[in-house]
Amino acid sequence: MKKSRALALGLAISGIAALLSADHWRRALRAPAAAYDLAFTTRHVVFLIHGIGGNAGHFGSMKPALEARGLEVVPFEYDTGSAGKNTYTFAQEFGEFLKSYFDRSGELGEGDRISLVMHSQGGLVGTIWLARAFAGDSRFHPEFASRIDAFITLGTPFWGAKTAVFGSTVRRLADSLGVPFPLPFGPQELQEMSFGSHTITRFRRLAVDEEFARVRGEIQSRVRLLNIAAIATQLKLLAPFASDAREYEDDSAVPLPSARFDFIHLTQKPHRPATVGFMEFAPFRVVEALHLSPLPESENFPGIAQVPERCVSNPNCRHPTFKIVADHLQGRPVPEGPPLPSPLTSFMLELSIRAPQGVPLRPEEVSIELPPSQNGLRLADPLELYSHGKAPARGAAEFPNEARFYYMGYLRPERAKIENEAGSRTNLPANPSVRLRVRAPGFARQEVQAAVRPATSTYVEIELSNEAPPP
Repeated sequence: MKKSRALALGLAISGIAALLSADHWRRALRAPAAAYDLAFTTRHVVFLIHGIGGNAGHFGSMKPALEARGLEVVPFEYDTGSAGKNTYTFAQEFGEFLKSYFDRSGELGEGDRISLVMHSQGGLVGTIWLARAFAGDSRFHPEFASRIDAFITLGTPFWGAKTAVFGSTVRRLADSLGVPFPLPFGPQELQEMSFGSHTITRFRRLAVDEEFARVRGEIQSRVRLLNIAAIATQLKLLAPFASDAREYEDDSAVPLPSARFDFIHLTQKPHRPATVGFMEFAPFRVVEALHLSPLPESENFPGIAQVPERCVSNPNCRHPTFKIVADHLQGRPVPEGPPLPSPLTSFMLELSIRAPQGVPLRPEEVSIELPPSQNGLRLADPLELYSHGKAPARGAAEFPNEARFYYMGYLRPERAKIENEAGSRTNLPANPSVRLRVRAPGFARQEVQAAVRPATSTYVEIELSNEAPPP
């Protein structure tokens, strides 16, 4: 009797399977419980966008590993290294790629979704596309905006990277010597990812623009954002030259505060109290990984986006980001990772200094008085490469009479521990702050007190005055 029932059940299952395509059956079996009901009727297409000088290989085995979970995964490869292209060009090309892909594979049906997983510069490309598509810009194919489900960035240098500053320097040297540049990095790409670049400034100002608030709110309410950054604890010996003297808060390419899209925004106008706020956009996670690993299959040297082959057959494989990415894509709660070895200490300060409209300002004459150590924090460590600098503000019509500066800083361990435990619940006025003075010939001196927070950048907009303050 039991054998007959088992045989009947087996035949029934075989009959159902015969009615379904092999692809639908495979997706349904591999889908998680939360997505099981949708597996037979909807598509979830995940696009992978690589970084500068990269290709689909920089994701390792992420494509087959996600496909094993029932997802449709498509790498988008673009012409990184091209002298005439930048992230805006690539973002437009991504919109065209979406259209051509669905023209070939079939239009999206009711309930079908699109998600993006992006590494490094790929996150800038995806963020530009997302903002322009939700704003209705026809050049970026906004018809796909309503389909976006999850949006995950991995080690994206939203606010700049030391490697880009170094690469730009090497490229200029190579050009001056008339020798080929040895790396597949385009000059515009390197310039865009240098601290204080025009592209970064556009990102900052768009993020705080009141006119863009509607689009920003729509994105946050409709898209499941996730921002993942990494620290390469394997490179701790390099800490004095790349970050804090005790810890290496960098993934070997992107400083931790730069990989977080959330930032503190302070505006200082003449003769008025400063306004300050925390621009919060996406959940933020920090893992231990390298930006790009030379040994991505090793458990001891994982890359933030390089998924090892073992994850294809083992969804619970040991890798710092794969389970986070896969669970977020499938709507599951993102698991808590192992605790970091020590409290986070690093922060970044970016200054944008402008003269009143129509008043000339010579950026080279602007100076910043900044004590190197104050109130339990320190800035611009002399041992640290590219710990501070002045960004070129000329060359774009929308940024006349402007000077930009950046500084890397670190909280003392005892203060860092307090701030890490408080997290984003801390009120900004209670946060540690950096005191500085801005001087420029012909303008009144400006005194600024800027709040800072671990693993976060602070963007300060300062408007100079050529008038004396009222009595």
